[in-house]
Amino acid sequence: MNIIFFIPPLLILAYLAYRNTNYGIYVILATIPGYLLRGNVWLVPTTWLELAIYTVSAISLYKHVRKKTLAPHWYYALHGAKHYIIPALIFLFAALVSVLASPDQMRALGIIKAWFFDPLLFSILLLDKLTCEKVLKRMLYALSFSSMPIMLYGIFEYALGVGLSIPGRLDSFFESPNYVSMYLVPLSLLILGYLVTSRPAIARWQKIYCILWLIGSAATIILTKSFGGWFAAGGGIIFLALFHKKITAKKLVMLVFISLALITLGFYGYQKSKTHYNSFWNINSFETRLEVWAHTLRMITYKPITGSGLGGFHDEYISHIEKLPREKQPIEKDVLWPHNIYLALLVENGVLSLAAFLWIILIFYSETLRSYFKENNTLILPSAAAMTSILLHGFVDTPYLKNDLSLLFWIIIAVSVAREHDFDRSKNFHRLH
Repeated sequence: MNIIFFIPPLLILAYLAYRNTNYGIYVILATIPGYLLRGNVWLVPTTWLELAIYTVSAISLYKHVRKKTLAPHWYYALHGAKHYIIPALIFLFAALVSVLASPDQMRALGIIKAWFFDPLLFSILLLDKLTCEKVLKRMLYALSFSSMPIMLYGIFEYALGVGLSIPGRLDSFFESPNYVSMYLVPLSLLILGYLVTSRPAIARWQKIYCILWLIGSAATIILTKSFGGWFAAGGGIIFLALFHKKITAKKLVMLVFISLALITLGFYGYQKSKTHYNSFWNINSFETRLEVWAHTLRMITYKPITGSGLGGFHDEYISHIEKLPREKQPIEKDVLWPHNIYLALLVENGVLSLAAFLWIILIFYSETLRSYFKENNTLILPSAAAMTSILLHGFVDTPYLKNDLSLLFWIIIAVSVAREHDFDRSKNFHRLH
């Protein structure tokens, strides 16, 4: 796409952000799928989403410098997230190292920009502006708008039965149905959690909107026939149900029973599903995943420190397979990712990246559960349920390694940080002045 077409909407975005930075943030959140609109600034590939983040960040920086409010805003924006700073920097550093190890460094630079730097930059912008429940509500509505094209086009495409990459599975305008579920599941849990934990209770029309949106999202997720997505959604809902009210032994036993029943039915349905079964090779997609995981574990031993480099898994996997005797080669040879977020980070970015990622997750749950148990803060449950779904989905797919998914991951962390402190940063900031 010619970059000239981006200029008018970016100028409008800059004007909105200058009037009120929150307006710019809402536009970014509502247009997250805009990363599919690509262009080049000179020789550098970019996307609408990336340019929008840079535009609003630059306007926000300019306003703070002009008003001499940069230092206090940065202090309070990062103070609540202080525990995340070191692991986030290590996570970014590990990605930089893997750029040097990548066989295609230009592609690796694009990946680190889109999946690591941009989301971190936007999360800082969010932490600066996410100061009250009203702002959070508007941000969630903007996020819900971002999914509208995905749901509407996906259902339209599915109803006509045309343009589907896998017959019988909704994929909207993505390459795989799994990408739809990886985006919609955590977003649905954020909105569902907001619906049940908001205080004071939201207005009736807002409740109706959320319910209708959740119905549309659930229908879309079901039609993707992504069992990993269903598993993740079930886990997130169970987490929300478990912690929303006081935990009792009866409630715990009931949820465990329901969980086991759902896992059993899901696994049985998965085995019988024709959309996940290759009749020619007499194998289903879970069995192919087992093969990919086994070979990925072998590949990790080759370069455990630096990994194969950002964007290097595909070529490295093919090279690894071609060296094996034919009888030991897996059926699925052309694999973009290892269908597991933990293995993906380890094999591409090295052990330091996975360690930093797990450190971030450990901080997330320790801070979230501390706020819940010590302060009875139920406001953190939506983000915790959404993160739980991402981690569960991560066992069978890669719900971070994509522009929209990495951004959503850090949005969830930013929302959690704001709600852990019950938006008290704005009160502290006003006392500073």
